[in-house]
Amino acid sequence: MKSSKKIGLLIIGLTYLLSFGLQASLYFLFIQSNPIWLSILLVDVIATFFVYLVGTIFQNATVYDPYWSVEPMFLSLFLVILNKNFSLGSLLTLAIIWIWGLRLTINWIITFKNLTHQDWRYDELKKKSGKLYFAVNFLGIHLTPTLIVYLAMLPFIYLITNNLAFNPLALIGAFVSIFGIYLEIHSDIAMHHFQKIRQSKGEIINVGLWKHSRHPNYLGEILFWWGLFFIAVALAPSLYWTGVGAIANNLMFVFISVPMAENHMATYKNDFATYKKQTRMLLPI
Repeated sequence: MKSSKKIGLLIIGLTYLLSFGLQASLYFLFIQSNPIWLSILLVDVIATFFVYLVGTIFQNATVYDPYWSVEPMFLSLFLVILNKNFSLGSLLTLAIIWIWGLRLTINWIITFKNLTHQDWRYDELKKKSGKLYFAVNFLGIHLTPTLIVYLAMLPFIYLITNNLAFNPLALIGAFVSIFGIYLEIHSDIAMHHFQKIRQSKGEIINVGLWKHSRHPNYLGEILFWWGLFFIAVALAPSLYWTGVGAIANNLMFVFISVPMAENHMATYKNDFATYKKQTRMLLPI
């Protein structure tokens, strides 16, 4: 069963549908009396724990992988409907989040193999942590990314709940987010094509955006969240403090995701040290 891609996708799909139902039910039954920022945080963490349990049952933390993209889509739509906020700024931001989320989720589906395959990063953490892997799994692989995405969603949460009037300056933020999505799409297409034509696993992709940036897909992800923040600040400058999410996301990529990826590539990529010297980490300037 675990070796089937279709069954794996079905199990993960049902997991997320149940998590959405769990979040909505808990919100209306127990949590809605709290401030909206706390209510969303609570249901988000509870859903993360539910996904963690399913992953533990199947002994594969990869069950959590699509959470990064599908949870913001669910929360954004839930908040718009809950607050009956169908203003231009609200719908524009909702559309951008869904375009980003669908793209990222589709890319994950394409690359997903089955429930016998787990991300190499999780395998490394499991090997290093030993008996403490259960804690590393929940706190590091599951909860930390959830909290970072929650913080990055704060601009949208406050944008929706305050029903802010549209400001043309918000289009600047929209452009930044859309440009980030474009970088991710372009990077993924180039990577998929490269993987089909490469002669060996040790080859380094050095074409297109990858020739100028070692992680153009990460750059796109960073720009996407900064764009959402710019939209919120354009509509309400007092929301400047919600930039903590974009900052946290930046720090995660620069100090965790990129070093882990590059340390791993250095073990099997041909002359990776030279490529690293010749190509910038993120910004191609």
